[in-house]
Amino acid sequence: MTQKMRIVIEPPASHPDFFTIQDVMEQILDYFQLASMGGGESESEQVIWKLVKIQKESPLVVEGEAISFDPDIDVDEIAKKQKNRLERGIRSVSQGIIPDEWSSQEASRIVERVFHRSSNGIGKTSIILDFSKDSAPIEITPQLAVSAISAIYKQPSHLFAESLSRVELGSVDGYLEAVGVYYGQPALQILDRLTNTATWCRVPAKIIDDISESMRLKDIWQHRRVIVRGVIRYDKSGTISSINDAEIDLITPKEVSLDEITDREFTQGMSPHEYLDKFHEGNLG
Repeated sequence: MTQKMRIVIEPPASHPDFFTIQDVMEQILDYFQLASMGGGESESEQVIWKLVKIQKESPLVVEGEAISFDPDIDVDEIAKKQKNRLERGIRSVSQGIIPDEWSSQEASRIVERVFHRSSNGIGKTSIILDFSKDSAPIEITPQLAVSAISAIYKQPSHLFAESLSRVELGSVDGYLEAVGVYYGQPALQILDRLTNTATWCRVPAKIIDDISESMRLKDIWQHRRVIVRGVIRYDKSGTISSINDAEIDLITPKEVSLDEITDREFTQGMSPHEYLDKFHEGNLG
């Protein structure tokens, strides 16, 4: 029996009539490449996937058929293994775990790209591996992709290798810059006081209501100072790339009167001019 695989990609709900050529084409290529991951180099060379159908209207539909130029190769058997690995792998990643077959750096990079696109730029993806009437497709929604990425980032033994150098709990002192969505999750952007770099801080669902009630748009426009605590992700250069599970504390500046900071004995009773002259001469006692 000829082995086929069909991928159906829908545009995101935020832009139902639009997605980029780069996103959808790279997404399809990555799925077919993942199918051959974990089976060894010989397997990926023995069987290739021939393009047999493409529907360009929304949703985009691409269908491939497994073939081999070697008549001695059991194409169906190898293609079944690839489809089974793809199904097991996607279901595993959807639960926040990178399977052993996709634990290489190359495979991890592909998995990260696929799920990040699914959370930002691509809507629901349906992968049909079994064409029988009673078989349900594998579905990846933006919500599922965000949940899977978040779960993987929380597991140090299964972190995506490419984008992370290290992860640690900590805090950042900065100023509010913007409010929006980062990889499908509510987030605030801050400007780091030390590095002057902008960082997105993803806000967990459990504190969204609290932040909404305690923060005003005026705080964003006036770049209110904040302390952000959470899971800090650094890239390979050592720069903070994002903060997950962020808890945000607004800093309220304390009003201080001039009398509180004035030291009337600082010049030892001398006028400022006389004090400075003695200071430059090194004659201050």
